[in-house]
Amino acid sequence: MMLFVKISMVRCHVFKRVYADLVVSCLNFTAGFEHSENSICPAVRMRQFYIWTLFSVSWYSAVAAQDLQPPAAWRSPNITLSREDCINIARAALETAISNLNQSAQFGDNIYESPGRLYAQMAEFDRLTNQTKYKDMLKQYFLLAEFTRPGFLDLFYNLGCEVEYPDFLAFAVTAWTSARRYTISEDEDELGTMDTKQFTYPSSCQGETLTGGTYFASDPYNTNIASTSSGFFFVLSALLAKATSNNTYIDAAVESAHFIQSHLLNISNSVVLGSIEPSPNCAVDASNLVSDCAGSGLFIEGMVVLADIMAYNTSTIDLLRSTIVDVTSNSLWHEVPTVEVITSSRP
Repeated sequence: MMLFVKISMVRCHVFKRVYADLVVSCLNFTAGFEHSENSICPAVRMRQFYIWTLFSVSWYSAVAAQDLQPPAAWRSPNITLSREDCINIARAALETAISNLNQSAQFGDNIYESPGRLYAQMAEFDRLTNQTKYKDMLKQYFLLAEFTRPGFLDLFYNLGCEVEYPDFLAFAVTAWTSARRYTISEDEDELGTMDTKQFTYPSSCQGETLTGGTYFASDPYNTNIASTSSGFFFVLSALLAKATSNNTYIDAAVESAHFIQSHLLNISNSVVLGSIEPSPNCAVDASNLVSDCAGSGLFIEGMVVLADIMAYNTSTIDLLRSTIVDVTSNSLWHEVPTVEVITSSRP
């Protein structure tokens, strides 16, 4: 069973759902930050609506000192649509996607995380438009989604929703608890084993602990720790920490951030690599950085929330700034189409 699924690129048959993601992000971009809607890696772009909104509140003046303006080479870096136009387009896209849900609040392709993306965007739309249009609908959808897969076993089902709707917090905690069983704790790192996996792993790779790494799949024999699974857990832990001030979530967020920074963050260009296989030889997969770019977007999103929780300490801010500048200007995905059709061989 797949535990986490990378979302950096999309299949053509879910285009309308992804279009809702991209159009809703326009609502945030028009609020104060201009950049090209076609030049950035899709996953980084889909995540930036969280990032720039947070920047614009209490940190905008500090960030302005950094060179975060779109490079001159980007095509159409300015968004000219009005806020009203963005709202209307987003609403139409969301309603089209919603109309394709079945009685179980799932899509016909049976890809479990796809409705989760839609749910997150429905909540984000309500937040940006200061309304509760989708709140009751989402309550029902979440109940149906958990019935389909108890414990959710997919973090996308709770990213952001607990922030917009506090009474959704229990859903987020359920998803976090499920994923925690596949995330290496400090004790499990020392033991080199965990209850949900039927193999042993080293206590460290390249001299760094594996604490905070989240396995990609619930298969007890799958050894892959991906940047997407670790990134999703990082973001959800950070959001729960912000919502509850609970040290359990704060510690989990810090551990995930340290894991990604230590094992998957490319020090030469700040791009987050795809995955690491601690067993048997700590091999890092950097073979397809373009299609694995979701990890970079998730790392940035998690760092934004973590920076707020940690009162914008210097080291966190410096890492966040350098990562944003390097990732958004990286030439790896400047020519990537807005929608990329791919197939995945991952389990």
